[in-house]
Amino acid sequence: MSNLEAQLKQLIAKGALKGQVKTVSGESVDSIIKKEGKRFQSILKKHIQAYYDSYYPTVYHRTGAMGESVQLETKVENMSISVYFDDRAWHMPTAGKSPYLRFVPTLMDVGWEWKNAPRPIYRFTWWDGAEFIKAAIAEFNQHNPYNLTIRVESAFHPEYYRNL
Repeated sequence: MSNLEAQLKQLIAKGALKGQVKTVSGESVDSIIKKEGKRFQSILKKHIQAYYDSYYPTVYHRTGAMGESVQLETKVENMSISVYFDDRAWHMPTAGKSPYLRFVPTLMDVGWEWKNAPRPIYRFTWWDGAEFIKAAIAEFNQHNPYNLTIRVESAFHPEYYRNL
């Protein structure tokens, strides 16, 4: 990190320049962070919708809660953009005897498998994953004039997400 960048981060963290730091084009850092956060959120939602559109379930009614759960939070103080899934992204399984909630974005993104299933049935006992988070990051990076870095943090499959 350059000395100037470190100084700017310190001033922004103190709130001294909130909304006042501008790029050469005259756009404030605050507006860039908000605009780019909304752009990534929109791209992610588009890829989730593409996953939803990839098939239509016949056995259950899809709620769309995962797509609706995508939230955005921006903080100029530490120049961060957080796009995350709220509590609607958790699901209690209806089949089997498991009392555990499932985090749907991870299951749909990286896949899952019902161990010891009586017979493998695609999208019922196993799923290979849609990789919609990876696709959203790739699309965002195709036009990333501010050279922002997207880091995915997840307690589920951290090694996979760390390498996106």
